[in-house]
Amino acid sequence: MRKGIIIGSAMTVLILAVGGAYWLLTKSDTTKTGKNMMYEQKRVLDPVNKQLKTLDISKLEAKEKLVIGADVNQIQRLIATNKLNYEELVGTYLNRIKKYDQNGPKLNAITEINPNVLDEARKLDQHASANKASLHGIPVLLKDNIGTKKMPTSAGAVALKDWVIGKDATIVKNLKGEWRANSRQNKHV
Repeated sequence: MRKGIIIGSAMTVLILAVGGAYWLLTKSDTTKTGKNMMYEQKRVLDPVNKQLKTLDISKLEAKEKLVIGADVNQIQRLIATNKLNYEELVGTYLNRIKKYDQNGPKLNAITEINPNVLDEARKLDQHASANKASLHGIPVLLKDNIGTKKMPTSAGAVALKDWVIGKDATIVKNLKGEWRANSRQNKHV
């Protein structure tokens, strides 16, 4: 009984020490720089800027009026009627991330950007299909505790900011439509 109390007390002290050290590190870093350690502007803006270089920003800003406030069905109708394509849709959102998340009001809501998202959108534009699911081609933001094959999943922890799980979470597979292929192969899924 006494051994359990000692171990429990030691664990509490350890947890408090780690938590206290983390608080001191983040507090001192935030007060010195005025920035939060989790939000690295360069980490987000570099892939955004690299992808936006290939697009006409004035054209994207004109398309932004169509996109903002539109629901998924409205966006799919715009794409079906060639008033918008997936490349422009993704470019519009990348431009908004640059304008509002990392500059301007600096919302700092985005911690990672898929460096290939624009290429993926272009591929979708090349292979247009009439029979597509409503979320087909729609950009999605994932909370940073949802694992993906290729992108870091930090779960809000600085220590995990570069951790890549190496496989997609079920929700990511479902969003990508992989569940269809899996359910055909495994009848019990």
